[in-house]
Amino acid sequence: MIKLNCVAQGTIRIGDCTPFQGNLKKRTETEINELMRSIKTEGMMMPFAVWQHDGKNYLLDGHGRLEALKRLSFSEPDINREDFPCIFIEAACENDARKALLQITSSYGTITRMGVKQFTVSIPDYRAPSINRFVVGVKKTGIKPVIDRQVNIKAENTIRIRVKDGAIDNAGCPITKERVLEILGQFDFLEIL
Repeated sequence: MIKLNCVAQGTIRIGDCTPFQGNLKKRTETEINELMRSIKTEGMMMPFAVWQHDGKNYLLDGHGRLEALKRLSFSEPDINREDFPCIFIEAACENDARKALLQITSSYGTITRMGVKQFTVSIPDYRAPSINRFVVGVKKTGIKPVIDRQVNIKAENTIRIRVKDGAIDNAGCPITKERVLEILGQFDFLEIL
């Protein structure tokens, strides 16, 4: 039995869902496996979004969850008989449903590494695989993690960072004092761990 962490206006069984988004969004095997683990450990956090039309339940949002639940049902067949929360999206025609799907799946903001770190500071051991790329590794700065771990705080608001001789960034450029200052200047908040 899957733990349900959301309440919605209706319910639906996974066998009653008709996928609607086609190839709009791709997921890797790794992403589906991470989603399966998340559903098993954390439960369902969001309801499915369904457009009912011509006797079918077209799934507008929740294709990844649907795929994860279908795969989980191979080892846990009772999942096929469970009722999962869903909301019903109103659309007069298929084009309106397409517009609704795009509205639902569009992202009007950007998750940043620092934003994730600040938001998750009170839950440091929790790892949501879908946001790990913002927490682990350095993507946007172009700097490899070659800065020496010796960071000395000399006075309030003063930090000394020693860069190893010959350190280069991902573009093959030497890491200079100016480059480190440029990189640090990109952040509104700096946390030293």
